[in-house]
Amino acid sequence: MTGGSYQTGKNPAFQFAGDLMGGYQNPYQQMAWLIHGDGYTKINDLYNAHNMEFVGWWIPSPESLSSTKPIRNVEDFKNWKFRSPPGMATLVFKNLGASPIVMDFNEIFTALESGIIDGADAANLTNNVGLGLYDIAEHTNYPGFHSMPADYLACRKDVWDAMPDHHKAIMKVAMQALALRNATANEVKNAQTAKDLRAKGVNLYEWSVEDLAEYRAAVQKGWTEFATTPEAKALLESHIAFLKGLGAMK
Repeated sequence: MTGGSYQTGKNPAFQFAGDLMGGYQNPYQQMAWLIHGDGYTKINDLYNAHNMEFVGWWIPSPESLSSTKPIRNVEDFKNWKFRSPPGMATLVFKNLGASPIVMDFNEIFTALESGIIDGADAANLTNNVGLGLYDIAEHTNYPGFHSMPADYLACRKDVWDAMPDHHKAIMKVAMQALALRNATANEVKNAQTAKDLRAKGVNLYEWSVEDLAEYRAAVQKGWTEFATTPEAKALLESHIAFLKGLGAMK
């Protein structure tokens, strides 16, 4: 059980089996692609080629940024130095004028404290509190929109194929139940955390429809730049077709 985005060195297509960087607005929308948009088949076209069977996702919630400067809109991203994970995230934020710096998770707090970075792409609102980031960074965005990691459970293909069909069904349904429980738990926790942070004087910014549209345009550009293999293009096309069908993307 891990995240597809960590496997992009094997094939950039794994990014599109993990974090779509804001393509989907919430976990339920992304799970809908998996269950109703032929997502299982599309993902396993990739995973089976690597001797894995994709069993299911759990998708906690959209993440929130932390910053020592206001991040009210796209304009505030200009020359904004921040900790970024490797991969597609750097492409998306560069397209918006930000300056992503790839660094380990355990370096974030010190880098913020010393002013090496202005902010960080780390986790969702509640987990950012747990990391102590809002003790230094008094600006954040909520609801989050820029990242929503989907971690997966996978099984070695030959082991999966040897399992009885009813065991396979139990595993898949259990993962769907876990996904719903996890997403709803995080929704409740993040709402409570947002209330607590406002009371402590942290600035929470909700982006306008126009700024979110500009961000998602940069996401689509990043997707195209990152989808450099046939497998990546096939997964990306499936996501885009589904999102357009929902009216969530032009």
